Amino acid sequence: MIHETDVLRGVVRDEIGMLLFELNSHPTWTIKKFELSEKLHKLLRRKKYEIISGKRAQYQMYGGIGASYLYHVPEGKQGQLKKFRGQLVRLICVGHDRYVSVYMVGVMKGTPNIISQIHLK
Repeated sequence: MIHETDVLRGVVRDEIGMLLFELNSHPTWTIKKFELSEKLHKLLRRKKYEIISGKRAQYQMYGGIGASYLYHVPEGKQGQLKKFRGQLVRLICVGHDRYVSVYMVGVMKGTPNIISQIHLK
């Protein structure tokens, strides 16, 4: 289980982060938001992000598709994130149903430039 105190939230100033910000700036699922979601899926696949699934409470990921955070995976981590031990990863919610969410996870290279969403407006 991931604890809320172990995650970094905010917008990372990179290609994925800016696309997530644009996706989340649309409050309802319009045609534009569906297009952005598909663009995000293609980008994440191109960047070799891996698909995992689990309950929202297990990953402390609330907010639906487009929700994301950074997480430094502890050395002793078990489960689906085991292969990312000792690395900083970004988890992004890309789908969900009533009980289980689907996430894509990828390693962050270098030091991420995290900015607040308030500063982007």
